[in-house]
Amino acid sequence: MLGNDTFYVWKGLAFHCGLGFPSDLHSHFALQILLGLDAPISLRSGEREEWRSYAAALVPSGVWHQTDSRPVHLAMIYLDPLSSLASAVRGKAERSEGIAGLPHEMAKSAVDKMAEAMADPKAVHETIIELVAKNDLPVRDAHDLRVARAVDFLDENADRLVSLHEISMHVGISPQRFRHLFREQMGISFSGYRLWNRVVYAIRLLTVDPNLTHAAHASGFADSAHFSRVFHRVFGMKPSDVFGRERFHIVLCD
Repeated sequence: MLGNDTFYVWKGLAFHCGLGFPSDLHSHFALQILLGLDAPISLRSGEREEWRSYAAALVPSGVWHQTDSRPVHLAMIYLDPLSSLASAVRGKAERSEGIAGLPHEMAKSAVDKMAEAMADPKAVHETIIELVAKNDLPVRDAHDLRVARAVDFLDENADRLVSLHEISMHVGISPQRFRHLFREQMGISFSGYRLWNRVVYAIRLLTVDPNLTHAAHASGFADSAHFSRVFHRVFGMKPSDVFGRERFHIVLCD
């Protein structure tokens, strides 16, 4: 059985299984799939919005959402929204610009198969690929090569704050053109993606050393308080809510 307080991370894919916990309203770059393993899950997209129940739900990139405090066991899958896996699951979800339910049969199959695959991370990874792809995996969405180069450059320099001027010079277009092209291709602003990239880099550092101050400085944040504020905005909880748990840890997988 996978550890209930362990977060498994592959390139472009992450997975966590355990008892659900309440979150404040938040949004993140990753596309998220939530599966209620022993009961439906409750989500809402705003403080004035109604809570809705889902057997399985898809939260697209950039969509504000909140989970309630009921003690439901969840499987949470995070996908790089630019990947072919994300494209595949978007094609199976209900058409919606916000939180969407997955079809009943797909949701039931996902929950059943995920429950059977808890032996080790490799089995979970294979199950996620099978559930999402279903042998009809589309090709990766085409993106402008300049944007692809920019994303690679940000990945390689996640330990510092890359300026708009620097990255636009790197890909050979004006800052104004780059800003427009990046949002058009990525569906998120350059500054928003840059911030997400630095948060992910800080989380990776915390897998090696749980010192928040060191991780914050090493990933280009002013201090641990700045990192904590951004982390809360992205994930709806404080870093201490996650990394402060004695049993919680992150495992980077091949």
